Amino acid sequence: QGQEQAMTTAGSSNQSELMTTDSSSPRGSGQESIRIATAECLGLLAQVNPDYVLPALKQSISSESSSLRSSVVAAIKYAVSAGPAELTPSPSLDAGLRAHINAFLLLSDDSDVTVRRNAMQTINAISRFHPGLLIPQLGILLPLIYKATVKDLDLIRKVDLGPFKYEEDFGLDLRKASFDCMRTMIAGS
Repeated sequence: QGQEQAMTTAGSSNQSELMTTDSSSPRGSGQESIRIATAECLGLLAQVNPDYVLPALKQSISSESSSLRSSVVAAIKYAVSAGPAELTPSPSLDAGLRAHINAFLLLSDDSDVTVRRNAMQTINAISRFHPGLLIPQLGILLPLIYKATVKDLDLIRKVDLGPFKYEEDFGLDLRKASFDCMRTMIAGS
């Protein structure tokens, strides 16, 4: 209760300050664990004060930084799935997600493969924990999920090691995430 009041008090300042923490994180430096921790913290903050955090996250999805967009969509995943078992979903979190969910889901068609993978993982988490949020969006969402299951030749790099040749598939994790998403939706229906 005290933490929630502190967040509300802190929430009275400018919303753009919320994302300053993430925008100062090392992009392109290979420190994915820092981005994941940032996304998890933002997701937990969204659980506590969704009226303040969700609009700031939505504002950040238009950033040119793929790291920031990836962290934002992962934060939504943590907002819907993380937290103590005794924490019941906040009605304001559900209302905030309903208001902004379309913008976050459209990141599954982003130009960056990491953002698309995180978006598929977020869709999977939403379909597990808040499936009612996705039902109105299925017309838009299903074609994007199906599109992500197709092998993208632009994401495959052929490596020649003399007598050995192999392919590195940078889209494999995206396809796995989209198939997991489909499996969750089928199991939940």
